[in-house]
Amino acid sequence: MGKPASQRRREPLEIKISTATGFADSTAGLDRSHLIEARDKLSSLYLSEEWTAGATADTPEMSDVHGVGIGRGEERGELAIVLLTRPTLRSRDADQIRSRAEKESKQQVVVRPTAEFVAQPASSAEADASAAMSTARNPTGPVMLGDSCGHANLGGSGTLGTLAWMDDGTLVVLSNQHVFCDSKLNANVGDPILSPGPGDGGTSTRSVIASFERHGSLSFKSKVVNEVDAACASIDVHALGNDVRSLGPVRGTIEKAWTDLLVAKHGRTTGHTEGRVAVDSTTARIRYPKGVIELTNIFLVESTISDQPFGARGDSGSVIPSRQQPTAGRNLPSGLLFAVNDRGDAFACQMDRVCASLKVTL
Repeated sequence: MGKPASQRRREPLEIKISTATGFADSTAGLDRSHLIEARDKLSSLYLSEEWTAGATADTPEMSDVHGVGIGRGEERGELAIVLLTRPTLRSRDADQIRSRAEKESKQQVVVRPTAEFVAQPASSAEADASAAMSTARNPTGPVMLGDSCGHANLGGSGTLGTLAWMDDGTLVVLSNQHVFCDSKLNANVGDPILSPGPGDGGTSTRSVIASFERHGSLSFKSKVVNEVDAACASIDVHALGNDVRSLGPVRGTIEKAWTDLLVAKHGRTTGHTEGRVAVDSTTARIRYPKGVIELTNIFLVESTISDQPFGARGDSGSVIPSRQQPTAGRNLPSGLLFAVNDRGDAFACQMDRVCASLKVTL
């Protein structure tokens, strides 16, 4: 039997990618080929298991670098290689890292201290810290994108991202793999997805919003190239509207997230936040409950609002739209948030790669 009318669409959509942001300082469209080559070379050195296992007191860079990407050079100059390092790194060690990396890559290198990034749902033990949080965790009205969600049997909570379509016309909602089925892939097709999530009081008797469908290609096996942490669950067309709480509809041509792109999100924990892509095309080590794995072609977002984090645990799965032209009502999808650090910075997967991995269209 075919899908019921409420879960069918009439015409397929194609993924189209735009790199035109309309922002004067945007780095979209700039040639990155030489920097991508340098990133790959430095990643193979600094992030390999063999390299980090050989760390000594005389070679701090072996254990202190946890990410390599592309961002602005010194004083927001031309594009350069950015090394993400632990925040307690001594200045002389940072200089040693920079010097060696520039010698290896023959490119300008910037050392950016930043705390470890973690991908993990929020637990019920984590208390509310603001009214914005409680609204997203336990909405009093209809459930909306941007609200709390999670697998009924796994305990934690993340965020409902955005809507998409599977090839057979099934309407699905996107979030992270570690939200809908955890990093151990403990989920089966048809399992209930709740909103609010079980970490926020959702139950299988009154909070079912969707049914688990599939996850992306995230793997903990060695030598696997990971680019996305994503999953989707089928919903009835009337169960969720197109609007993301506080943002409105996120739709249209997928916009690649390059350095300096202005973005926003609404998540279960921190609500509405605004940010800027600080580092793009990044390869980084991310900590999951099961262990540390490497993801590539992800982008780093930092908050543009003083003393406000861009993301926190529980915001995993939030859709990140471009906000280059918010006055024109443009909320073009750019990525899916999946990891955060203690400072409130966040890593996200590029939306075109999310759609390709899940075989869905927006």
